[in-house]
Parts: sequence; C-alpha cells; structure tokens
Amino acid sequence: MSEANDSREDVVIAQGLTKQFHAGPIAVVAVNEVDLRLPRGKLVALRGSSGCGKSTFLNLLGALDRPTGGALTVDGVDVAGLRGKEEVGYRRHKTGFVFQSFNLIPHLTATENVMLPMEFTGLPRRQQEERARSI
Repeated sequence: MSEANDSREDVVIAQGLTKQFHAGPIAVVAVNEVDLRLPRGKLVALRGSSGCGKSTFLNLLGALDRPTGGALTVDGVDVAGLRGKEEVGYRRHKTGFVFQSFNLIPHLTATENVMLPMEFTGLPRRQQEERARSI
C-alpha cells in the first residue's frame, strides 16, 4: 500500500506533537514529540501512569487545548489550526467526550447523557435516540 493510501486509512496523525505548560519559570512537557497514527475503525486504548499526558493528549485531539509544537490531523482536519466557528464545528461533528463521572448528569440515563450534545445539531429527537443507542 502506498503512503497516500496509508494516510487515508489513518484517522489520527500526530507528528512531533508537543504540549508544554509553564509553572512560573519551569516548563512542564506533558506531551513530548509524539509521532502516532491511529487507523480508522480500530478501537484504541490509551493507558499509562498518572501524570504521563493521557488527558492532555485527548484534550489536544478534541481541540480543547492547542499544541505548542508539531502537527495533529484528525480525519483530514488540521486541529491546531482551528479557530472560531471551525473549531466549534469540529467539536460538534468530529469529536465526542464522555468525561469521568463528574461531568455526567446523574438524573439522566446513559442514553440521555449521550444525546445531550446532539440537542444543538438540529437533528430530530428520534434520530438523536437512534444515534445514541448505536453509539
């Protein structure tokens, strides 16, 4: 398979992806020059010890934070270059997060929690339910 075909099969491509935070004069590197390709349609687990950068990496994938170096492409979208409406559209249509328990609404069912972000898409309720159940 050629390189061009490989890139179409990869939904996530990180090249030299870096995220650095500053605590006063000290630089903390949370994600350090990650090179990664994640194939479309595969289930991938991200694991590691506490503080190793898993959540930071996911925040970069979801455009909740911006990298300080390198490149990140998700489904053909240059995530680091997103701004304004494009960024909102990316979050609305390309990504989804189910945060740890503190962000779930306890009086809603699991399906209703999954449907909640779909309220803003204009999708009819029946289609929201079908989509949520398929997820």
